[in-house]
Amino acid sequence: MRDIATECGISLGNLTYHYHKKESLFAEVYKELLQETHNRYLAYFSTKNGNENPWVTYVGVNYAHLYSVACSDSGVSSYIYSTRFPSARQAYSLANSELLLSCLKDTPYAENRQKIRIACMVGCGGEFEAMYAYSIRKGEYGFEQLITPTFSARLFLAGVESDVIQAYVAQGIQKGKDLLNQHTF
Repeated sequence: MRDIATECGISLGNLTYHYHKKESLFAEVYKELLQETHNRYLAYFSTKNGNENPWVTYVGVNYAHLYSVACSDSGVSSYIYSTRFPSARQAYSLANSELLLSCLKDTPYAENRQKIRIACMVGCGGEFEAMYAYSIRKGEYGFEQLITPTFSARLFLAGVESDVIQAYVAQGIQKGKDLLNQHTF
């Protein structure tokens, strides 16, 4: 924390007043990055396609973010390190459910906030394992092959009809790839 405060040009006391532990600081940074990815997604696709399916938007944002983390030199190791801390995992899951709830605004799905939070919590657990497997077995499994089931599980647990989940996930992944081709993260 001392190194972070020094790099930011603030006192350690000021930093620790707002973020008691480095896990909380990481969680806040992650939440901001996820929101930035979401804003870029909305800006890019709203000008091209009008209103998007909220599930496709959610998968697209998550795919773009996770893929950029997975391909970063230190992204996956930082991600894996941070998810070892319960407070960081909890904050990550909360940020993810807040993103999903913002995507589902003005839909009937948004009414069941508890179901959405549980879907995100379980989905994040699968995502942690998929990212860990990807980091140690690069080349053995493709990123998409490992991460697709976690998106499908989240949508299923959130109550999406099972006959459309595969299509929403495939469309979201393609939208995430399109976003990655347009922006550098």
